[in-house]
Amino acid sequence: EVLWPDYSPLPHPATRQIMFVQNAIWAPKRIEDYKNAEVLVCSRHLANYMRRVYFANVVGKVTPYLDDDPWHVTHKQSNRTFIFSRRNNYHEAMKLALEAEGSPVEYVTEPLTQVQISEKLADCEFYVHLNHPEGWPMACVEAMRMGTIVVGTTGGGGGEFMFNRETALVVQDPENGHYHDPLEFVNRIMEQMRILREDATLREKLWKQGEAWARRYTAEATLEELKQVLA
Repeated sequence: EVLWPDYSPLPHPATRQIMFVQNAIWAPKRIEDYKNAEVLVCSRHLANYMRRVYFANVVGKVTPYLDDDPWHVTHKQSNRTFIFSRRNNYHEAMKLALEAEGSPVEYVTEPLTQVQISEKLADCEFYVHLNHPEGWPMACVEAMRMGTIVVGTTGGGGGEFMFNRETALVVQDPENGHYHDPLEFVNRIMEQMRILREDATLREKLWKQGEAWARRYTAEATLEELKQVLA
């Protein structure tokens, strides 16, 4: 995975030069870096971005997958909401807005292991996703597998499994990559949260369909995608 901006691969004549890009923000910023590389991505959203912005030779998509453990449906505490502190200024305002309307909040500011995340999600009815852009927001799929309803932006790549009022409640991603006014974003999410609180039928539909969709992301499915790329 490309994790630094000055990445300059050294091609070997006997090998293919394949660059895996998981998120556009970590990708090299010079078009010439992609001249001889085959680019592998994790979502259609990212494939389109890499082709459009860097004219990259995108050879395929390899989707992340979830281990069977520790993700499983658990009993929820009504209105309890999980929030990650990420690389933006939305999360604190989101926490305050939820608490102002009486929702208990599980607010995480430190790195967690998969097991720790599952333990935090276990009794949360909702997960609010605030991060964008993202190549493929794993946190949303993890929440869906736990039977936790996802509300927020798709981050771009989440468009492959976050379908509004089907598997999640989606607040549209901004075209410029961020909201100029954080309160606008928070207010849009709060509007969706109020809808959910008043509609038990919608809540049941979202968590059940979300959990079913998240079961598609298995090691076997990822392996098949990788085989197609390397064939």
